[in-house]
Amino acid sequence: MASPPAPPVDADGLDGVTARLVELREWAGQPSYRTLVVRVRELRADRGVPASEASPGRVTIYDCFRPDGSVSTSSSWRTW
Repeated sequence: MASPPAPPVDADGLDGVTARLVELREWAGQPSYRTLVVRVRELRADRGVPASEASPGRVTIYDCFRPDGSVSTSSSWRTW
């Protein structure tokens, strides 16, 4: 397997972060947004975040991959 793309830590602005996240998701085999929510929840729980606060919303995860930086205003995200 090829090495992962650069992490978004040093990306240039929100567009750069979004581009890096898209690259990382592609590298990881395009996991579903639902899978990403579970992984984020697990990582946050491992760091001691209370269960009631550990799980991000699916729309929040989806919006992290929107290249224009806008938030979703339709229900199209529900199809995944």
